[in-house]
Amino acid sequence: MEKFTNSCSDYSSAQLNCTKTVNKIQGMNFLRSVRSSFPRTASHRRSTAPGHSAAGTQRPYTLARTVATLGMCATLVGVSVAGCTYNSEGAGTSDDLTETISVPKDDAIANSVPAALKQKGIFTVGTSADFAPLEFIGNDGKTIEGAEIDMAKAVGDLFGLTTQFTNASFDSLVASVGTKYDAGFSSFDVKPERLEHTNMVTLYTSGTQYSVLKDNPRAIDPSDICGDSVAVLTGSVYEEMANDKNDDCKHNGKKGVTIQSYKNSADVATAVAGGKADLWFSDSPVVDYAEKQSKGRVQPIGKVVDSTPKAAIVAKNDTQLADAIHAAIQKLIDDGTMKKILAKWGTEESFISESQLNPKPDDDT
Repeated sequence: MEKFTNSCSDYSSAQLNCTKTVNKIQGMNFLRSVRSSFPRTASHRRSTAPGHSAAGTQRPYTLARTVATLGMCATLVGVSVAGCTYNSEGAGTSDDLTETISVPKDDAIANSVPAALKQKGIFTVGTSADFAPLEFIGNDGKTIEGAEIDMAKAVGDLFGLTTQFTNASFDSLVASVGTKYDAGFSSFDVKPERLEHTNMVTLYTSGTQYSVLKDNPRAIDPSDICGDSVAVLTGSVYEEMANDKNDDCKHNGKKGVTIQSYKNSADVATAVAGGKADLWFSDSPVVDYAEKQSKGRVQPIGKVVDSTPKAAIVAKNDTQLADAIHAAIQKLIDDGTMKKILAKWGTEESFISESQLNPKPDDDT
């Protein structure tokens, strides 16, 4: 990603410029900017799609997307604002990120694909590309990249089809599979509400990780955030978590959690980077990625908790395609391709040895 430089002699002006830049490049090379940014809270999940509950359409670590933004603004609104230059370097090496992972067509799996899809020749995938390193916009400002993107491409390869991605709002994806898209790959948590409306194929696992500015200047204790302020994405699973923690604090006679809810991850990131919020939390791969990208400018605190599987979604009535994707994902696991994809994006710890189709939400994958 290009070098982003802000003149910070005037904080207000710099903050405004940063916000504009963030809005312009939100999700862009989220992978790289993510690390250099810091806060990102509630993962991937937003507002409710028509006909579905908020919980069903939430996305667990939408804040990871926030991180990308933070990468560019952390210095701007951070502890020191003298020259405010953010030089985004790749996560790992550029060779790692540009590596193309492709697999040959598998005739048996390809033959199991619905006839209409085979005739169309294109495997259409919906995603919300602002959640690096899982799905985000690359350096060119238009190409969708990330671990789940590589997974979807590999599935398309096994099908013998061309994979085509569409970037959409997270809260629209559940209602759109089966109509606008054949499948959705966008870091979906396995939740009862989603299982009511979609088939879910598990891809990897991820836990919740808290994150703060370097050296935790506000001495945040992840085990007790009563009295702290948390930036979250509107409609996200993390907003739900923050509300639950707020209730618990008050029930125990403590000061409540101040919840700052934002409609996009860029605003979440700006809030934390600018000191308006104390912390954010998100999927562990996103937080780890943000730390690496920022070279430690933002850092996780506490242990990873509540590890849960992440899944691709398919329309509830399209069991044939769900079965085909499930078979494809398991093949990618068995032949080592899944490990290669996760390693490419620095998320090896998220590997699972067996994919499940429509698992119980409390299954330990």
